[in-house]
Amino acid sequence: MRVHLDTDIGGDADDACALLLLLGWPGVELVGVTTVLDADGHRAGAARHYLSLVGRGGVSVAQGARTTSG
Repeated sequence: MRVHLDTDIGGDADDACALLLLLGWPGVELVGVTTVLDADGHRAGAARHYLSLVGRGGVSVAQGARTTSG
């Protein structure tokens, strides 16, 4: 199964745990990560850092929405 993760990673550990869970789940291919609430790009940077720590730096990461729509 191909999965794209959209996340607000970096504020607390739950999103980092979800990312690592997806990377280790049999039959799951993580194809990309986007971040939300990321005006300065720190969340995207955190996602790239976590991916590089586990040797998966080739997964695409993009900074997404800067604010909420509401």
